[in-house]
Amino acid sequence: MNSNFLSRMASLNKAAPLLVSGLVGLAAVNAQAAVYVWNGTSDGSWNVDANWEGTSGEAVNPVFDNTAVIQIAGTANLDQWVRSNRIVKSLEFKGSNTGATAIGLRANDETVARNLTFASDSGNSTLTVDAAASGNKMIGADLNGSNTLGVVKLVSDLDITHNGSGSLIFAKGIEGASRNITLTGTGLTVFSGINTYTGNTTVDGALTLSDDAQLAFIIGSNGVNNALSGSGTVTLEGDFMLDLPAAKPAQGDSWQLVDAAGLDETFGPTFSLKSTAGAFAESNGVWSISVGGVGYEFAENTGLLTVVRVVPAAHWMSGEWGIGWRFRADDKSQIANWDV
Repeated sequence: MNSNFLSRMASLNKAAPLLVSGLVGLAAVNAQAAVYVWNGTSDGSWNVDANWEGTSGEAVNPVFDNTAVIQIAGTANLDQWVRSNRIVKSLEFKGSNTGATAIGLRANDETVARNLTFASDSGNSTLTVDAAASGNKMIGADLNGSNTLGVVKLVSDLDITHNGSGSLIFAKGIEGASRNITLTGTGLTVFSGINTYTGNTTVDGALTLSDDAQLAFIIGSNGVNNALSGSGTVTLEGDFMLDLPAAKPAQGDSWQLVDAAGLDETFGPTFSLKSTAGAFAESNGVWSISVGGVGYEFAENTGLLTVVRVVPAAHWMSGEWGIGWRFRADDKSQIANWDV
């Protein structure tokens, strides 16, 4: 075998990785996010291709998947409807979207729910309200304020940046196991639904949990839980729903549900604390419940859930303490006098 042939083979071997790298790079370019801009030419349905265009005004046929970037622009047909289950990577209300805008989640027959799912092929999903955008932006309702049937689902964590002059309103619940939501910006975001997502909620902007709305918390072993934190402003008019641990905790175990030191939080008169074992009772901003001989206490001023008493099973199950026990936060003498 001559030396020229060996030299050419060596050159090909060196070039092969570069060729593969180039093909991978080309595939990555081809997988870049596709941008679809709302023009509302036809009606309010997301299912009608004529309502969408590309960034240069060209006709497009939207593909709703984890690369789709949806931009709501202009003022035409702002009472919109997601008539089929849709997946998006990002949703943006552009500065030209100057008017109240609603994205309803319901099929054409008005009886079947349709869901809007945030899923990203890389990184987090995003929801943005530009600073020049005006009017409320509602998801899960129509412009007359009637809630629709579907929900928002999170497959990826969601970063919300709201700088518009109106409110960003989630009229229906947000779902997603262990998915996180981060809120930033100068605008007010409102949660009005029964939210069952169980990740962290970080508020560096402003959030209101409306009356009868709900945030869910999973209570694990000592100190393990999802939480409401950040440096922003939070108004709590709705409910916390706690999934209490199946295993009996120890006295003194605690969980920081609300970062009271970092947030500027207000617990409103309609706030309540619920759990998978029943409702907590409130006295002077302290909420309490007994579950299977375990006394839990949540203090609004600290945001801390604490195990204040664990009654040995032999005493509690024997009926010595009655069917169960409940204490009032303003009568701690009851706890001091329990000799078990």
